[in-house]
Amino acid sequence: MFRLAWPVVLAEIGWMMMGVVDTIMVGRVSPEAIGGVSIGSVLHFTVAVFGMGVLLGLDTLVSQAFGGRRLDECHAWLLHGIYLSLGLLLPLTFLLWLFFPLLPAWGIHPAVLHDAIPYLKALNWGLLPLLLFCSFRRYLQAMNQVKPILFAMISANLMNAFGNWVLIFGRLGAPAMGAEGAGWSTTVSRVYMMIVLNGCHRVARTSRTHGIVADSLEA
Repeated sequence: MFRLAWPVVLAEIGWMMMGVVDTIMVGRVSPEAIGGVSIGSVLHFTVAVFGMGVLLGLDTLVSQAFGGRRLDECHAWLLHGIYLSLGLLLPLTFLLWLFFPLLPAWGIHPAVLHDAIPYLKALNWGLLPLLLFCSFRRYLQAMNQVKPILFAMISANLMNAFGNWVLIFGRLGAPAMGAEGAGWSTTVSRVYMMIVLNGCHRVARTSRTHGIVADSLEA
């Protein structure tokens, strides 16, 4: 149990660290940027967590199929998760866009709004990669493939920190985008995580031909 749990625990910590790193790094820009990133992160997570929670059901469904050696059924549940992610995209995006006309009425300082709105808009483009990442993660996690999740999260955090350095402060010839740059860096990191776990899921699916998944079951 510990062997399966510790990569998952560290991955959860890594997930929280991505927003923390955004907030820390924009702190060198201005206090308003800190407020904008904090507000944008909270609003985005408030909506995105609903989609992530719906996808939690894959843990039970995939693990039961995997325990019963019904590997085709495991893949079928993953496809349902992908379809569900696509179906959730439009309503969740609509909810996120509803925040923009409401924010000025909440008494938020205009200087903070100046950073919060572009940051939130940039994060919105990463919603679909985030939902797909969650689908692939639930699939792999339920099949005892937890270390690829940890690798994806650690490397994505490093990528996010580097992207923040480039886009927030305008390094390597990029424009200095401030808080908005942090949002785009997070979105790119989410796309990267989705691609990594998509590749891992393909390896896990193909590995049954070579008996690797069967060995994992016996272990």
